[in-house]
Amino acid sequence: MLIIILAVLMMDCSEEPPLCLRKDSSTNYRYKHNVSEDLTLKNAYFDTEVPTEARVKIGGQITFLCRFKQNVGSSGIWFRVDKENPRLDRKLVNTDRIKIRQSSDSLEWILTIKTVDESDAGAYECRLASKPYIKNSYTLHVTGSDMFYAGVCFLNSLISSVYDVVKHSITTY
Repeated sequence: MLIIILAVLMMDCSEEPPLCLRKDSSTNYRYKHNVSEDLTLKNAYFDTEVPTEARVKIGGQITFLCRFKQNVGSSGIWFRVDKENPRLDRKLVNTDRIKIRQSSDSLEWILTIKTVDESDAGAYECRLASKPYIKNSYTLHVTGSDMFYAGVCFLNSLISSVYDVVKHSITTY
């Protein structure tokens, strides 16, 4: 048994075999599926015509659609993904800002985020509940709102004016 463990730990992961043991940043080993294997699963289960990347302004609303090609007899689950540390992935649930709903035919799982803020930017996944390794990835980019930038410009101008007044008062005193 020790020989098998040593053989697995000594695998050369640079060749990307179909399934390989990878050392992550927390010095733990975990399995990493080959990208081509993931794409095969993704293409078999998900409608790949659905957009998986979106941009929204702060305060806006975004909706991601996870559409299965056929009824898979399982539900979809939405996750907020941490690419750096997969252990920090968290399952999304309905809140006042986040709504998850399914279509009547169970082919679509819809994620809506209201009043988007900067912390919402990043990666999301729709996973098949019965087989969580079958997933579709989504990316959300959050940009500043026009009102936010107008406010920043106003504050900059105000601070600059106050500074000029104070500076003038000190030099003429």
